[in-house]
Amino acid sequence: MMGIGPMEIVVILVVTLLVVGPEKMPELARSLARLMRDVRRMMDDARGQIEEITREELLNKKDVDSYYRDVVDTVKKSIDAPDIDTIGQEINKEMEKAIQQLEKEPEEPPKPENPPAQPSP
Repeated sequence: MMGIGPMEIVVILVVTLLVVGPEKMPELARSLARLMRDVRRMMDDARGQIEEITREELLNKKDVDSYYRDVVDTVKKSIDAPDIDTIGQEINKEMEKAIQQLEKEPEEPPKPENPPAQPSP
């Protein structure tokens, strides 16, 4: 208790007895006991409220974490690696075809068959 040893307690009791007197000592002891009980009760209430708030926050965090884990698991299950590889291969083939087709086309763009009408002077 706050680094107070038995000798310090004896000194405090003797000084209190001298200052307050023997008649008021029991009343002072009761008041001190009431004060200590009230302080403990307030500390227990505060500790309980803090624990309740902390518990609620942890439960909310756990709910959110489990929801996101479920979403991630669902997404992972819906994506199959072979499907992605197949799609990637198909895209590569289509790109190669498009590149080959572009290489075969002439460098100059084709001229339109019907030239635009010339404005009359």
